Amino acid sequence: MTSETIETAGHDYMKALLTEDNPKNLYRAGLNPLEKGMLNAVMSFTNNNQSQAANLLGINRATLRTKLNRLGML
Repeated sequence: MTSETIETAGHDYMKALLTEDNPKNLYRAGLNPLEKGMLNAVMSFTNNNQSQAANLLGINRATLRTKLNRLGML
């Protein structure tokens, strides 16, 4: 999958959100699915090793745990 494909999918998703009545929190609504998919893939790749996952993502382990908690993945 190319970054162009992801950009197009994101654009289409945001357009769909904008058609809803009274859209709110569009930034978070757009990022959550992308972030959750990325974290699922990395956690699977590392066999749920948070230290390895954080290293691959270029973030610290505490930040990863915060993201996993926020997305209901812990």
